[in-house]
Amino acid sequence: MVSRLVHPKLLETLTRDFFPQSCSIQQAVKTQSTSGQEVKTWADVPGWTAIPCRMSASGGGERRMPSETYAEITNRIVLAGAFNGLNSEMRAVVNGTSYDIILVEPASEGITTRLSVRLVK
Repeated sequence: MVSRLVHPKLLETLTRDFFPQSCSIQQAVKTQSTSGQEVKTWADVPGWTAIPCRMSASGGGERRMPSETYAEITNRIVLAGAFNGLNSEMRAVVNGTSYDIILVEPASEGITTRLSVRLVK
């Protein structure tokens, strides 16, 4: 018999106070312009909008290479729930601000998902 460490209603109770923000997950949609150029836009993933979440700052900074400069992880987002299929080709939008997903870490109990993200500039 498997016993759970977390009561099934815990997440429901925590949502009100522990997850004060709202997150939507988006995926890239590629189309072609009239001139034949590839155009990349973002669209919400059905069923993955208005997800209760908590966002916090993370170290941040820049990494400079001879040919490029890129931002490191700027924030961490904890989503209320498990999201199978969520990956680093998607992005998270919290309170109207977009973040590239760098790393997806599902919780071992399957009740939360942690994202390491980078602010989209």
